[in-house]
Amino acid sequence: FGLDELVADLERLRERTGFEQAHLAGHSLGGMIGPAYAHRYPDRVLSLGLLSTAAFRTEDDGAKVRAVVQAMRDKGIAQVLGTLTDRWFTDAFIERHADVVEARLKQVVATDPEVFLNVFDIYATTEMAPWLHEVTAPSLVLTGENDGGCNPRLNRAIDAALPRSELVILDGYKHSLLLEAGDVVAGHIKRFIEGLG
Repeated sequence: FGLDELVADLERLRERTGFEQAHLAGHSLGGMIGPAYAHRYPDRVLSLGLLSTAAFRTEDDGAKVRAVVQAMRDKGIAQVLGTLTDRWFTDAFIERHADVVEARLKQVVATDPEVFLNVFDIYATTEMAPWLHEVTAPSLVLTGENDGGCNPRLNRAIDAALPRSELVILDGYKHSLLLEAGDVVAGHIKRFIEGLG
């Protein structure tokens, strides 16, 4: 499966719930699914939250993320958990919330490897740059200052491409914003939606 299938899944979910329109927020790959959905179904999206996602990757950016995927294929996902931990969590969070980090890593290891790797492949190969400027939904673009794969440079480019967007960069955070700073992220989303009037 690929991004198109994930967008189709989201549309089936919308049909089943009966919502005509919705505010959508997605993290990482979810931050690619939301805009792709809004591109295909613009009348169904009230606003977007693009959280720690990537677009406008350089060749070097793309090579780095593909190398992580290849390392997982070659060595096994469990053997690359240290790399993922370093990319996802701040040192302070790892120290204070080792149980949360351990639970997240157990969740990763328990996921069917082919599903996990396929999702990572989609994340690594999706490029929103060719069509992102056509997404008209009001959009909150938010990432962590120290997110290596979804860094502020990429998110500034995303913000510049979207016709109606706001950029927020959270000081000190890495990729796992929803675990480390869920209340802060939720506060920004709430403020953004309320500001739409």
